[in-house]
Amino acid sequence: MNSRSSILPIFLALLLCLFACKSRVEEHIAKISAFKGEVIVQSDTRILRVAQSRLALKDGDRIQTKQAEARIIFNDGAVMNIWPFTSIAIQEREEKSVSENLKKIARRITCFIGKLRFKTGTSKTKNYLQTPTAVCGIRGSEGDIAFDNTDTYLKMYTGEAKVVGEVKMEVVKDPGIGAAKKSRVYRSLATAHSIAERAKATGKAADVAKAKVAAVKVAKESAVELQKNPDDVVKKEAKVALNVAAADIAVGEAEVAVAQLVEAGASDADMQTALDAVRESKAKAVKARKAADSLYAGEVLDPEKLDEAIADTGTAAEKAQSAAEEATSIRDKIVPEAVQADAELSGQLYQLEASPSQ
Repeated sequence: MNSRSSILPIFLALLLCLFACKSRVEEHIAKISAFKGEVIVQSDTRILRVAQSRLALKDGDRIQTKQAEARIIFNDGAVMNIWPFTSIAIQEREEKSVSENLKKIARRITCFIGKLRFKTGTSKTKNYLQTPTAVCGIRGSEGDIAFDNTDTYLKMYTGEAKVVGEVKMEVVKDPGIGAAKKSRVYRSLATAHSIAERAKATGKAADVAKAKVAAVKVAKESAVELQKNPDDVVKKEAKVALNVAAADIAVGEAEVAVAQLVEAGASDADMQTALDAVRESKAKAVKARKAADSLYAGEVLDPEKLDEAIADTGTAAEKAQSAAEEATSIRDKIVPEAVQADAELSGQLYQLEASPSQ
Protein backbone atom coordinates (compact mmCIF):
# COMPACT_ATOMS: atom_id res chain seq x y z
CA MET A 1 0.00 0.00 0.00
CA ASN A 2 1.26 3.51 -0.79
CA SER A 3 1.93 5.35 2.48
CA ARG A 4 0.91 8.72 1.03
CA SER A 5 -2.62 7.59 0.19
CA SER A 6 -3.21 5.65 3.41
CA ILE A 7 -1.73 8.11 5.90
CA LEU A 8 -2.51 11.52 4.40
CA PRO A 9 -6.23 11.62 5.38
CA ILE A 10 -5.34 10.72 8.98
CA PHE A 11 -2.60 13.35 9.09
CA LEU A 12 -4.83 16.08 7.69
CA ALA A 13 -7.47 15.30 10.31
CA LEU A 14 -4.87 15.61 13.05
CA LEU A 15 -3.56 18.86 11.60
CA LEU A 16 -7.02 20.42 11.60
CA CYS A 17 -7.28 19.95 15.36
CA LEU A 18 -3.70 20.97 16.12
CA PHE A 19 -3.47 23.13 19.24
CA ALA A 20 -6.75 22.65 21.05
CA CYS A 21 -8.80 25.80 21.46
CA LYS A 22 -8.99 27.50 24.84
CA SER A 23 -11.99 26.43 26.85
CA ARG A 24 -12.55 29.85 28.37
CA VAL A 25 -15.15 32.07 26.76
CA GLU A 26 -13.58 34.46 24.26
CA GLU A 27 -15.39 37.69 23.48
CA HIS A 28 -14.27 40.78 21.64
CA ILE A 29 -12.89 43.35 24.07
CA ALA A 30 -11.69 46.07 21.68
CA LYS A 31 -11.24 47.07 18.06
CA ILE A 32 -8.63 48.77 15.93
CA SER A 33 -10.33 52.06 15.10
CA ALA A 34 -7.55 53.50 12.93
CA PHE A 35 -4.09 52.61 11.67
CA LYS A 36 -1.39 53.81 9.31
CA GLY A 37 1.33 51.57 7.90
CA GLU A 38 1.92 47.85 8.47
CA VAL A 39 0.23 46.52 11.59
CA ILE A 40 0.22 42.80 12.47
CA VAL A 41 -2.29 41.09 14.77
CA GLN A 42 -1.84 37.64 16.29
CA SER A 43 -4.92 35.88 17.65
CA ASP A 44 -4.04 32.42 19.00
CA THR A 45 -2.06 30.85 16.12
CA ARG A 46 -3.59 33.06 13.42
CA ILE A 47 -1.39 35.97 12.29
CA LEU A 48 -2.55 38.59 9.81
CA ARG A 49 -1.71 42.00 8.50
CA VAL A 50 -4.44 44.53 9.29
CA ALA A 51 -6.19 45.49 6.07
CA GLN A 52 -8.98 47.72 7.38
CA SER A 53 -10.07 49.44 10.57
CA ARG A 54 -12.70 48.09 13.00
CA LEU A 55 -10.87 44.76 13.31
CA ALA A 56 -12.15 43.14 16.52
CA LEU A 57 -9.67 42.08 19.21
CA LYS A 58 -10.06 39.59 22.05
CA ASP A 59 -8.37 38.62 25.29
CA GLY A 60 -4.80 37.51 24.61
CA ASP A 61 -4.39 39.13 21.20
CA ARG A 62 -1.08 40.71 20.19
CA ILE A 63 -0.58 43.84 18.11
CA GLN A 64 2.71 44.78 16.49
CA THR A 65 3.68 47.75 14.34
CA LYS A 66 6.48 48.29 11.84
CA GLN A 67 6.87 51.87 10.60
CA ALA A 68 3.22 52.27 11.58
CA GLU A 69 0.79 53.54 14.18
CA ALA A 70 -2.51 52.18 15.46
CA ARG A 71 -5.36 53.30 17.68
CA ILE A 72 -7.37 50.81 19.71
CA ILE A 73 -10.67 51.53 21.42
CA PHE A 74 -11.87 49.18 24.16
CA ASN A 75 -15.53 48.38 24.79
CA ASP A 76 -15.67 50.77 27.76
CA GLY A 77 -14.24 53.67 25.74
CA ALA A 78 -10.64 53.33 26.91
CA VAL A 79 -8.22 54.39 24.17
CA MET A 80 -4.72 53.18 23.34
CA ASN A 81 -2.37 54.69 20.75
CA ILE A 82 0.56 52.53 19.63
CA TRP A 83 3.85 53.97 18.34
CA PRO A 84 5.96 52.50 15.50
CA PHE A 85 8.09 49.41 16.19
CA THR A 86 6.01 48.39 19.19
CA SER A 87 4.81 44.95 20.27
CA ILE A 88 2.03 44.56 22.84
CA ALA A 89 -0.47 42.05 24.20
CA ILE A 90 -3.91 42.80 25.65
CA GLN A 91 -5.75 40.88 28.35
CA GLU A 92 -9.11 41.50 29.95
CA ARG A 93 -10.61 39.10 32.46
CA GLU A 94 -11.92 38.81 35.99
CA GLU A 95 -9.23 38.37 38.65
CA LYS A 96 -9.44 37.36 42.27
CA SER A 97 -7.53 39.47 44.77
CA VAL A 98 -6.14 37.30 47.57
CA SER A 99 -5.47 40.26 49.89
CA GLU A 100 -8.91 41.86 49.41
CA ASN A 101 -10.88 38.64 48.74
CA LEU A 102 -12.60 40.43 45.86
CA LYS A 103 -13.23 39.69 42.19
CA LYS A 104 -12.72 42.52 39.73
CA ILE A 105 -12.42 42.93 35.99
CA ALA A 106 -8.78 43.62 35.18
CA ARG A 107 -7.30 44.86 31.91
CA ARG A 108 -3.59 44.21 31.43
CA ILE A 109 -1.70 45.80 28.55
CA THR A 110 1.80 44.44 28.21
CA CYS A 111 4.36 46.43 26.24
CA PHE A 112 7.18 44.03 25.27
CA ILE A 113 8.99 46.69 23.27
CA GLY A 114 8.19 50.21 22.06
CA LYS A 115 5.77 52.84 23.32
CA LEU A 116 2.05 53.38 23.81
CA ARG A 117 -0.33 55.91 25.31
CA PHE A 118 -3.36 54.77 27.27
CA LYS A 119 -6.42 56.63 28.55
CA THR A 120 -8.88 54.88 30.86
CA GLY A 121 -12.53 54.37 29.95
CA THR A 122 -15.82 54.79 31.78
CA SER A 123 -16.04 51.37 33.47
CA LYS A 124 -14.67 50.35 36.86
CA THR A 125 -12.16 48.02 35.19
CA LYS A 126 -8.78 47.91 36.94
CA ASN A 127 -6.13 48.91 34.43
CA TYR A 128 -2.52 47.74 34.43
CA LEU A 129 0.21 48.88 32.08
CA GLN A 130 3.06 46.43 32.32
CA THR A 131 6.39 45.47 30.78
CA PRO A 132 8.78 42.59 31.40
CA THR A 133 10.24 44.55 34.34
CA ALA A 134 7.33 46.43 35.90
CA VAL A 135 3.58 46.58 36.57
CA CYS A 136 1.81 49.95 36.81
CA GLY A 137 -1.73 49.97 38.15
CA ILE A 138 -3.36 53.18 36.95
CA ARG A 139 -6.58 54.94 37.96
CA GLY A 140 -8.55 57.74 36.28
CA SER A 141 -5.52 58.20 34.14
CA GLU A 142 -3.86 59.04 30.89
CA GLY A 143 -0.21 58.28 30.39
CA ASP A 144 2.60 56.90 28.26
CA ILE A 145 4.56 53.73 28.93
CA ALA A 146 7.60 52.42 27.06
CA PHE A 147 10.11 49.60 27.28
CA ASP A 148 13.50 49.50 25.51
CA ASN A 149 14.61 45.94 26.43
CA THR A 150 16.18 47.22 29.65
CA ASP A 151 14.21 50.03 31.29
CA THR A 152 10.54 50.86 31.77
CA TYR A 153 9.46 54.48 31.36
CA LEU A 154 6.17 55.98 32.58
CA LYS A 155 4.81 59.49 32.18
CA MET A 156 1.39 60.24 33.73
CA TYR A 157 -0.58 63.21 32.37
CA THR A 158 -3.61 62.75 34.62
CA GLY A 159 -4.51 60.40 37.47
CA GLU A 160 -2.12 58.25 39.45
CA ALA A 161 -0.14 55.04 39.19
CA LYS A 162 0.80 52.35 41.70
CA VAL A 163 4.08 50.84 40.55
CA VAL A 164 5.71 47.45 41.18
CA GLY A 165 9.29 47.25 39.93
CA GLU A 166 11.78 49.87 38.78
CA VAL A 167 10.22 52.56 36.59
CA LYS A 168 11.71 55.80 35.31
CA MET A 169 9.02 58.44 35.89
CA GLU A 170 9.95 60.83 33.13
CA VAL A 171 9.06 61.93 29.63
CA VAL A 172 8.81 58.70 27.70
CA LYS A 173 11.25 58.33 24.84
CA ASP A 174 10.39 56.31 21.75
CA PRO A 175 12.67 53.20 21.74
CA GLY A 176 12.25 52.92 17.96
CA ILE A 177 13.65 50.49 15.43
CA GLY A 178 16.95 49.99 17.26
CA ALA A 179 15.25 48.45 20.27
CA ALA A 180 12.86 46.42 18.08
CA LYS A 181 15.83 44.80 16.34
CA LYS A 182 17.03 43.48 19.70
CA SER A 183 13.64 42.33 21.03
CA ARG A 184 13.14 38.56 20.84
CA VAL A 185 9.37 38.99 21.13
CA TYR A 186 9.24 41.53 18.29
CA ARG A 187 11.46 39.45 16.03
CA SER A 188 9.67 36.19 16.79
CA LEU A 189 6.29 37.65 15.81
CA ALA A 190 7.73 39.23 12.66
CA THR A 191 9.30 35.88 11.73
CA ALA A 192 6.07 34.01 12.50
CA HIS A 193 4.19 36.37 10.20
CA SER A 194 6.65 35.69 7.37
CA ILE A 195 6.31 31.92 7.89
CA ALA A 196 2.50 32.23 7.94
CA GLU A 197 2.56 34.15 4.66
CA ARG A 198 4.77 31.46 3.13
CA ALA A 199 2.37 28.73 4.28
CA LYS A 200 -0.54 30.66 2.77
CA ALA A 201 1.31 30.85 -0.54
CA THR A 202 2.40 27.20 -0.76
CA GLY A 203 -0.56 25.52 0.95
CA LYS A 204 1.73 22.63 1.94
CA ALA A 205 0.78 20.72 5.08
CA ALA A 206 4.35 20.94 6.39
CA ASP A 207 4.42 24.71 5.91
CA VAL A 208 1.04 25.11 7.63
CA ALA A 209 2.31 23.10 10.62
CA LYS A 210 5.52 25.16 10.71
CA ALA A 211 3.46 28.36 10.77
CA LYS A 212 1.53 27.15 13.80
CA VAL A 213 4.75 26.24 15.60
CA ALA A 214 6.20 29.68 14.84
CA ALA A 215 3.06 31.33 16.22
CA VAL A 216 3.31 29.40 19.50
CA LYS A 217 6.98 30.33 19.77
CA VAL A 218 5.85 33.96 20.06
CA ALA A 219 3.93 32.99 23.21
CA LYS A 220 7.03 31.19 24.46
CA GLU A 221 9.27 34.24 23.95
CA SER A 222 6.69 36.47 25.64
CA ALA A 223 6.48 34.15 28.64
CA VAL A 224 10.27 34.05 28.92
CA GLU A 225 10.36 37.85 29.04
CA LEU A 226 7.65 38.03 31.71
CA GLN A 227 9.68 35.67 33.91
CA LYS A 228 11.68 38.82 34.72
CA ASN A 229 8.63 40.62 36.14
CA PRO A 230 8.78 41.56 39.84
CA ASP A 231 5.05 40.89 40.35
CA ASP A 232 4.75 37.33 41.65
CA VAL A 233 1.36 36.65 40.01
CA VAL A 234 2.53 37.91 36.61
CA LYS A 235 5.72 35.87 36.87
CA LYS A 236 3.95 32.66 37.86
CA GLU A 237 1.23 33.01 35.23
CA ALA A 238 4.01 33.46 32.67
CA LYS A 239 5.57 30.19 33.85
CA VAL A 240 2.26 28.41 33.26
CA ALA A 241 2.08 29.96 29.79
CA LEU A 242 5.66 28.89 29.10
CA ASN A 243 4.86 25.28 29.99
CA VAL A 244 1.74 25.24 27.80
CA ALA A 245 3.72 26.75 24.92
CA ALA A 246 6.41 24.07 25.32
CA ALA A 247 3.76 21.34 25.08
CA ASP A 248 2.12 22.93 22.02
CA ILE A 249 5.48 23.41 20.30
CA ALA A 250 6.27 19.72 20.87
CA VAL A 251 2.98 18.74 19.20
CA GLY A 252 3.59 21.13 16.34
CA GLU A 253 7.11 19.90 15.69
CA ALA A 254 5.83 16.32 15.65
CA GLU A 255 3.18 17.40 13.11
CA VAL A 256 5.86 19.00 10.95
CA ALA A 257 7.83 15.75 11.09
CA VAL A 258 4.80 13.72 9.97
CA ALA A 259 4.12 16.09 7.08
CA GLN A 260 7.74 15.80 5.93
CA LEU A 261 7.55 12.01 6.19
CA VAL A 262 4.44 12.04 4.02
CA GLU A 263 6.25 14.17 1.42
CA ALA A 264 9.21 11.76 1.51
CA GLY A 265 6.98 8.71 0.98
CA ALA A 266 7.99 7.01 4.24
CA SER A 267 6.83 3.46 4.94
CA ASP A 268 3.48 2.77 6.55
CA ALA A 269 5.25 1.37 9.62
CA ASP A 270 7.27 4.55 10.14
CA MET A 271 4.25 6.73 9.43
CA GLN A 272 2.11 4.85 11.94
CA THR A 273 4.77 5.17 14.65
CA ALA A 274 5.06 8.90 13.98
CA LEU A 275 1.28 9.38 14.02
CA ASP A 276 1.03 7.51 17.32
CA ALA A 277 3.66 9.86 18.71
CA VAL A 278 1.63 12.87 17.55
CA ARG A 279 -1.51 11.54 19.23
CA GLU A 280 0.35 10.88 22.47
CA SER A 281 2.03 14.30 22.55
CA LYS A 282 -1.26 15.98 21.71
CA ALA A 283 -3.00 14.17 24.60
CA LYS A 284 -0.34 15.51 26.98
CA ALA A 285 -0.63 19.02 25.53
CA VAL A 286 -4.39 18.90 26.15
CA LYS A 287 -3.64 18.01 29.77
CA ALA A 288 -1.32 21.01 29.99
CA ARG A 289 -4.09 23.30 28.69
CA LYS A 290 -6.63 21.85 31.11
CA ALA A 291 -4.21 22.41 33.99
CA ALA A 292 -3.75 26.02 32.86
CA ASP A 293 -7.49 26.52 32.50
CA SER A 294 -7.98 25.33 36.09
CA LEU A 295 -6.67 28.78 37.08
CA TYR A 296 -9.86 30.31 35.69
CA ALA A 297 -12.62 28.68 37.73
CA GLY A 298 -15.83 30.47 36.78
CA GLU A 299 -13.82 32.59 34.30
CA VAL A 300 -11.90 34.18 37.23
CA LEU A 301 -8.12 34.02 37.62
CA ASP A 302 -7.35 32.50 41.02
CA PRO A 303 -3.72 33.28 42.06
CA GLU A 304 -3.86 30.66 44.81
CA LYS A 305 -3.89 27.92 42.16
CA LEU A 306 -0.79 29.11 40.34
CA ASP A 307 1.78 26.84 42.03
CA GLU A 308 -0.31 23.75 41.35
CA ALA A 309 -0.85 24.83 37.73
CA ILE A 310 2.90 25.36 37.27
CA ALA A 311 3.63 21.83 38.49
CA ASP A 312 0.87 20.17 36.46
CA THR A 313 1.60 22.03 33.21
CA GLY A 314 5.31 21.37 33.63
CA THR A 315 4.77 17.62 33.98
CA ALA A 316 2.42 17.54 30.98
CA ALA A 317 4.87 19.55 28.86
CA GLU A 318 7.74 17.19 29.62
CA LYS A 319 5.61 14.19 28.62
CA ALA A 320 4.46 15.93 25.44
CA GLN A 321 8.07 16.64 24.48
CA SER A 322 9.11 13.08 25.22
CA ALA A 323 6.30 11.64 23.08
CA ALA A 324 6.98 14.05 20.20
CA GLU A 325 10.64 13.00 20.03
CA GLU A 326 9.52 9.65 18.61
CA ALA A 327 8.15 11.38 15.50
CA THR A 328 11.02 13.83 15.07
CA SER A 329 13.67 11.13 15.51
CA ILE A 330 12.11 9.07 12.68
CA ARG A 331 12.03 12.19 10.49
CA ASP A 332 15.65 13.01 11.33
CA LYS A 333 16.69 9.51 10.25
CA ILE A 334 14.68 9.36 7.02
CA VAL A 335 14.67 13.01 5.89
CA PRO A 336 17.79 14.60 7.43
CA GLU A 337 17.95 17.18 4.64
CA ALA A 338 14.57 18.58 5.75
CA VAL A 339 15.98 19.39 9.18
CA GLN A 340 18.91 21.29 7.67
CA ALA A 341 16.63 23.15 5.24
CA ASP A 342 14.28 24.19 8.07
CA ALA A 343 17.19 25.45 10.17
CA GLU A 344 18.58 27.48 7.29
CA LEU A 345 15.19 28.99 6.42
CA SER A 346 14.47 29.90 10.06
CA GLY A 347 17.88 31.55 10.34
CA GLN A 348 17.36 33.54 7.16
CA LEU A 349 13.92 34.76 8.21
CA TYR A 350 15.09 35.62 11.73
CA GLN A 351 18.01 37.66 10.38
CA LEU A 352 15.72 39.34 7.86
CA GLU A 353 13.33 40.42 10.59
CA ALA A 354 16.27 41.74 12.64
CA SER A 355 16.03 44.77 10.33
CA PRO A 356 12.28 45.63 10.28
CA SER A 357 12.70 48.65 8.06
CA GLN A 358 9.17 48.84 6.69
